[in-house]
Amino acid sequence: MLDLAYGYIPRQDFYEGAGGTRFGPNPERAYPGDPAALGFYCFAGALCEGANTYLEKAGSSLRAYDVTGVTEAGLAGYLAAGTPVIVWVTTDWQPPRTSSYTWLLEDTGETYTPYANLHCLVLTGMGETKCRTADPLRGEQTVDKQTFLDTMRGLGLPGIEISAEPAVKCGITGTHMKVLVHGS
Repeated sequence: MLDLAYGYIPRQDFYEGAGGTRFGPNPERAYPGDPAALGFYCFAGALCEGANTYLEKAGSSLRAYDVTGVTEAGLAGYLAAGTPVIVWVTTDWQPPRTSSYTWLLEDTGETYTPYANLHCLVLTGMGETKCRTADPLRGEQTVDKQTFLDTMRGLGLPGIEISAEPAVKCGITGTHMKVLVHGS
């Protein structure tokens, strides 16, 4: 598991600047810290980059696409087509809480305050009242649909789909990358 974190997902350690100021990356671009020690999480941009690097190296035609902001109907569409979606929720299905640990984003100088209860899992099914997930901490579980959607909305509906797009574009036949960013 850590092979994926260290070998494919962009990662950057924290460092101290002048006066002891702590700097670190934007989690949308890289995993902040060390996954085996003091580390946090990354969002769709960094995870897609890592997934696509892994998939290409494995010789797969699958690709990961950032679908942050996907609507409920969009999620249902992916699932109906047999495409599970990686999503960010909270570990306890409660509203997001922030941590007391902060750092300055090196690209903007803004203070970043990470979530204390963020969690990433795979949405595998959605019914009228329940959602099915594949959770790396708890295995397969069923969650109240409204709780699931409220938790995702509280985090800005981050999500990733992994699929192939066979097509003929620009005169080239093959699998093309399609980046989907859906809004409500």
